[in-house]
Amino acid sequence: DDDDDDDDDDDDIDGDEEDDKKEKETWWHPIWSQGHCVTNHDTPPPAYMKNDPESQMDKTFKACCERFQPSELDECLELSSANAPPTRPPIVNSREIGGAKFDAYYYPEYTKEKCNLNGNNAPNSMQRDPMTYFFASAGECCREHFPLEVKDCVRASPKHVDNNNG
Repeated sequence: DDDDDDDDDDDDIDGDEEDDKKEKETWWHPIWSQGHCVTNHDTPPPAYMKNDPESQMDKTFKACCERFQPSELDECLELSSANAPPTRPPIVNSREIGGAKFDAYYYPEYTKEKCNLNGNNAPNSMQRDPMTYFFASAGECCREHFPLEVKDCVRASPKHVDNNNG
């Protein structure tokens, strides 16, 4: 497949450019043995999924869990959210604002190996550094602060009540 120019590529004569584009896209697929979904960037999917992502994988972890883990949906969503791109609270100086609202965020409780909901109850040192300690889900918090015990941490952490059904 030499294209007679001086570079080492074949100038995409065989149409691989479309395949490269698909590989860069984020697709969610199940990890059956662990009961949750991950992205193709975190864990390579099996060949049959990789070869047909549109029908074998999903664009969101929520869709992946709903399709592949419906009987364990809540746990799948919580564990899968730990693999989602971070959704951290903005950095704020709570002294300037007069008390930031961290009630929707999880923070680690190291002595109990779990993450608690309502960052307003977190120690002041954690409130001063929300990018390090506050997370939108228990899964994200557990993955960051208890990487060897993620499943146990998620199970021990309170569930987030989502009023938006987002």
